[in-house]
Amino acid sequence: MGPVDLGYQEGTIEERSKYGCLLPRTGVHFLPDSKVVDFLRLLNDYRKKCCKEMNLTEARRAALKFEDLKNKEMLR
Repeated sequence: MGPVDLGYQEGTIEERSKYGCLLPRTGVHFLPDSKVVDFLRLLNDYRKKCCKEMNLTEARRAALKFEDLKNKEMLR
């Protein structure tokens, strides 16, 4: 008996690199909104910049906002 194809599709390498942890590993999935992903990327870049400039309070705020938005997008 061969493997059963239930119509599930694992994300392609291109999707994985673009959406990262927002893309489920298996099962039917919906791609995250590209505007949200772009904003998350900008927010993460801002956090890194704040860390580099030793503005740790602002970096912490950006990290918390990033996690909050990422979690909301993953639930959507």
